[in-house]
Amino acid sequence: MKSQYKISENIILNIHEGFFIDNTGHRIEITAYQERFLKFLILNQKKPCIRKDIINFIYRGESIPKAESDFFSQLVKKCPALRERISVQKYELMDIGYRYKLPKTIEFAEFWPELNSEELTKSSELDFSDILTTMRTMEKCITPEQKTILRILMLHHDKPLMYQTIIELSHTVHGKNEQPLKNTYQVIKALNELQEAIPVMEELLEPVYLNTVAYLYQPFPGEEETKTSENKPLIIEDTDKEDSKSQKTSVISYPSANQLDETFYHVDGNVYISAVNAVAITYLDKNLVKYTSLPPKVAYFLDILIQNTGNTIKKETLAQKLYGEDYYALDSKQIDDRLYDTARRLKQLVPEIIGCLQLHRGIGYSIQFTSFSH
Repeated sequence: MKSQYKISENIILNIHEGFFIDNTGHRIEITAYQERFLKFLILNQKKPCIRKDIINFIYRGESIPKAESDFFSQLVKKCPALRERISVQKYELMDIGYRYKLPKTIEFAEFWPELNSEELTKSSELDFSDILTTMRTMEKCITPEQKTILRILMLHHDKPLMYQTIIELSHTVHGKNEQPLKNTYQVIKALNELQEAIPVMEELLEPVYLNTVAYLYQPFPGEEETKTSENKPLIIEDTDKEDSKSQKTSVISYPSANQLDETFYHVDGNVYISAVNAVAITYLDKNLVKYTSLPPKVAYFLDILIQNTGNTIKKETLAQKLYGEDYYALDSKQIDDRLYDTARRLKQLVPEIIGCLQLHRGIGYSIQFTSFSH
């Protein structure tokens, strides 16, 4: 990753030292967190970056404050020209809650107090009387957790409820023979079992998707092909395309091997890797010959291991940090599979790291570099 990026005709960003500078020489300093925010966007330029991934990259294993900072607004105040480079857009996350689609029928009149009998339909496409009969006969078989969830969803019918909202409501409105819910895993498990027991419930329970904020960094025109100050431009492989088998070349400047900062670790031979910068680089005779970008999840996986170099990190700890709230929806095999896929992806991108990365079966992962000096 190069050190300077053009933001506008008059402003340059120095990403490594953390400041903007205009053509009069005036410097605008930024914090380390703001610097990481920009670094993440630039590393993933032209790709939507969702807030959750950015926050994980910014804090890198630290405890995330309850009141998260709005780094974009802070930076735009310091450098308004960033609005030309960064766009904010909506981005849809997958399956983060449920909505109970309760029809406006006479059978469910009690749930539609704002409607009079004339406004309610007598029947619907589904045979709800049969559903109610099935639920009553299965009442003894339905778990206390399922009863809690079902009642919450019905009371808030037609409203999308996030998993966390369902959990919070379960602690305040659970009734007799019902149980508060502990985590997302319990909610998903209970609902899946409920839909298996009453198949028609699949038509009533609708998965909820959430529009979240994504940031998109567009480089200054011509910045993608900024030439180095050396006489001969460096040709670098760009492998930051998880879903593409093809590779393309671009021209980019990068410091020499003896100028790398402390975030780079010596992997093997002429290869260095940095989780902070989400990149692996290869030198030949002190010239950069290969540049491999690491996807955010792979970079964060690597970062957790680097912070605990030489120690084995339990797979549960790794998964909890990597997947956050989604961790509770995974069973042991799913955790193993996801971590294995992430480690495999890292080895595919940087084959030289195979000797450093260790899998301790049934326990977790560890990493140990040959040296910490450059």
